[in-house]
Amino acid sequence: MKITRADEERPADGRPQRGRKAFTLIELLVVIAIIAILAAMLLPALAKAKQKALIASCMNGEKQLALAWSMYCDDNNEKVINFDTKTSGSHPDIPWRYEWSSLPVPFTPPAGTVQAQRTAQILEGYKQGGLYKYAPNGGVMHCPGDSRYKLQLASLTDKGPFSFTSISGVEGFNGQKATTSPSGDTTHVFKRTNLRHPTDKIIWMEENDSRGENENSWEFNEGSGPSGNYSAAAFIDSPAVFHGSSSSFNFADSHATSRKWSDGQTLLYAGSTDPGKYGNITRPNISNAPKDTAFVAKGYAMPDNL
Repeated sequence: MKITRADEERPADGRPQRGRKAFTLIELLVVIAIIAILAAMLLPALAKAKQKALIASCMNGEKQLALAWSMYCDDNNEKVINFDTKTSGSHPDIPWRYEWSSLPVPFTPPAGTVQAQRTAQILEGYKQGGLYKYAPNGGVMHCPGDSRYKLQLASLTDKGPFSFTSISGVEGFNGQKATTSPSGDTTHVFKRTNLRHPTDKIIWMEENDSRGENENSWEFNEGSGPSGNYSAAAFIDSPAVFHGSSSSFNFADSHATSRKWSDGQTLLYAGSTDPGKYGNITRPNISNAPKDTAFVAKGYAMPDNL
């Protein structure tokens, strides 16, 4: 029997072999369009999940700090820790952390980039501070959404704009303007037992200081206080928006939560990285940012607001 070329190409089962059909350009474009649509649907959900993860991480660190603050009060006859970041003649109590430039015990950071050395200095400042024994992890001071730690420093004598610490203790709780004479100081809270509503009194604030490392304590003008419905209340230091448009807070009863800023002026002020923003941007106040200002004013511990 004569074998033809067609017989050679015929499969063993005897069926003729068909040519393979490739995708057409139209089909490829349709597939690409479907993938693009699915990506557009998924990316916002992924971004939202990332923000929630940042908030959860930040709140976890703040909760640890709030518990450390409470344990310090337990061990020190209910006295609240110094919320300045250094000591002075009128304010000699050990602070919760020391500024990198005010370390009481000399410290030489290990070799590395200037940013890594500064971070080591900042962590050493926390280690030498009063809360380290209760929360021995300096990372609790840093929000993973705070990108200032990526900024450049010219040298170890340069102050900014690099920053690792994302929070500051509120000034009303034994902050930088307090004195050693509580009986003569009518503007600060010195004892935890003085608090009547610890569940809504803020201990630490996330701060976006565009000039560099957060120093001292976080200042706010409560205006007329609760008796005057906080008229003339206004921000002084900047809040932050390290996770989207929100900040996380911890409170004197040791719980932590997150709040989305709702006033445009607050978002503008909190998000600005301009080193001169404190003079270039109108600070949020009870008139131009009524919701956010009232929230902070009610949570800002002062002798007339406990």
